[in-house]
Amino acid sequence: MRRICSILRSIAILASLLLLATGSIAFASDENVLGTDTSPGDFEILPLPQTVTFTFPGPLDGWQIDLYIANGAPVDVDAIVLDGSPVDPYPILWDSYGTFGGPAILDTITGEDTHVLTATFIGFEPGETVYFLTMDPDYDGGDPGVPISGLAGVECQVFAGSYWGEGVFEIVGNDVVAVVELDIITPTVGSTWSTLKGLY
Repeated sequence: MRRICSILRSIAILASLLLLATGSIAFASDENVLGTDTSPGDFEILPLPQTVTFTFPGPLDGWQIDLYIANGAPVDVDAIVLDGSPVDPYPILWDSYGTFGGPAILDTITGEDTHVLTATFIGFEPGETVYFLTMDPDYDGGDPGVPISGLAGVECQVFAGSYWGEGVFEIVGNDVVAVVELDIITPTVGSTWSTLKGLY
């Protein structure tokens, strides 16, 4: 009986080594590194989620609205969406996006005079920052003009290659900031992704 158990144990060890050699077992680290085993012997480690940071610099009672967007993702940022409709007590209309600048190219921008502003980029690479200077948001139903502090509550989305994320602007010190953590997307993310990328 002892000899049979020893033989069975040896067979189990050999089977495990064979699975490892063919790539049929994939491991992910304790740091949430994502692993996919797409075919035998093909194991891919995907990057950890990264962030894109949006900043409206203060002072909070200031009226010059400048937006800086820093790409901390491992790929180019393709598009961003700013949604002023959730802001309380009055939604925000993007009367003008102001003047764009930075190393990237502003490919398209839509949504002026609406609650939702969408911008797409070419060459907005990792580590770069772009900006929109002297933007002109207005309250929909309230007084014209919005101070820096009034931009808290604006929602945003980021599309970057295979990554997607969303966030909400909040007051941080003298600035209004949104830090968007990006995750790997799937085809079920929704119609906005479908519209921007035309993939699904």
